[in-house]
Amino acid sequence: MREAQERQQQIRQQNMKMASWKKNREEKQQQDDRQQQSQWQESKQQGKKLFCSNCGKELAEEAVFCPECSVDPDKGFNFCQNCKQPVMNPAAEACFRCGARFHTSPVTTARLSQTGDAKRSKLTAGLLGVFLGWLGIHRFYLGYVGIGIVQIVVTIVAIYVRHWEIAPLWGIIEGILILTGTMNKDAQGRPLRER
Repeated sequence: MREAQERQQQIRQQNMKMASWKKNREEKQQQDDRQQQSQWQESKQQGKKLFCSNCGKELAEEAVFCPECSVDPDKGFNFCQNCKQPVMNPAAEACFRCGARFHTSPVTTARLSQTGDAKRSKLTAGLLGVFLGWLGIHRFYLGYVGIGIVQIVVTIVAIYVRHWEIAPLWGIIEGILILTGTMNKDAQGRPLRER
């Protein structure tokens, strides 16, 4: 009885630590977002040149959309807004040349998924997983080439050892996970769009 109470106390303490950690992380992210926005505004006020992060073209100070590609300048992931250099790693949070932070916060990522800037469809990936998952087609579609190849190899081995019925299970499970939203990002870390 006493051990159970001690265990419950430990669980409560762990939950409190986890809640505190999450709160601190969210506050830090909000602070980073505010700092990033202020840097953007400061760059505009100081007359620094700003560039579209989608196509890399120079922007006017008051630009809301890029005149070249018609995209909100802070929604792209191809060029650094500060130094105009191409982004080598789309999953990076800052430019490795100038150190400017990219617009990849969870808030911005959520906004991107709502506005349809995500490249790949959740529905398409899920259905490919359910119906052609045994070939890893859904993984190729999402950009996970290595895992797609592994799924093909698993299928070949399963057929070779005459247990072909287990080959589609992996793909079906992943297809369901994609459709339910548990797996919701492509290989570049971009959220999947709903349709």
